Amino acid sequence: MKIYDHPTRKHSIAGTYTFLFLSLPFALLYFIITVTLFSLSLGTMVIWIGLPILLLLFVLLHGFALLECSLVHNLLGIGQPIPRPLESSISLRLRFVRYLQDPLSWTRLIYMLVVKLPLSIVSFTLVLVLPLLSVVLTLFPLAYLLNLFINGILLLNHIPSQTILIPFFIEVHQATFEPLMFARCFLIVPVGVLLWFVSNWLLGGLAHVSGLLAYALLAPEQQAEATFSPFRPQMEATYVPPMTPQSQAARSEMASYD
Repeated sequence: MKIYDHPTRKHSIAGTYTFLFLSLPFALLYFIITVTLFSLSLGTMVIWIGLPILLLLFVLLHGFALLECSLVHNLLGIGQPIPRPLESSISLRLRFVRYLQDPLSWTRLIYMLVVKLPLSIVSFTLVLVLPLLSVVLTLFPLAYLLNLFINGILLLNHIPSQTILIPFFIEVHQATFEPLMFARCFLIVPVGVLLWFVSNWLLGGLAHVSGLLAYALLAPEQQAEATFSPFRPQMEATYVPPMTPQSQAARSEMASYD
């Protein structure tokens, strides 16, 4: 019998943006520490110093996985925090053997070295560019008036200026207000509003995929399976055999004794 008591929750826009903004700093931290310790352990494996360094790397990878899944859970509402590290009562040798035999140790290593950083660079770039571009397009009439004001200040100081916002469509010539140019600015506003909704949808999907990918490579198998199946029933159905005439008679006899 399996119970799944942590279905995927609907994440907020603020949580999505926060996760995507924090993704790159944490990815750099993971990558630098992982590359340094992994290279150092391989280089000193011949003189056996690399073994404790590799054990330290596995312990840190578990901590990184714990932190990453906690961010995914708290900011995106996906899954739940992964279990704590191995108990401290076992010996270092046994712990090292367990880490070596655990496939999660190697999938976490791959995630920190290959997956997290490129995905975070793409996420950080999109979350920085798309919302800013949508705000600029939505406030395009204000941008026209602002450029008009700046050009006027430059003309007062005898500095000729000309601003081209959109070539052959919206331009500011010598601080001269042109009603047609200003009216054209309002044609850009619906594009900015539409881009805002498209950006939220795209960034939300990107954050959700990033969260699922993190659980697939960082979390234990049963927890990852439950995360990828948030709509499974809370409890598996139990098979109940049909009532036969003999069983019905036996139940009636027992009820008479009661």
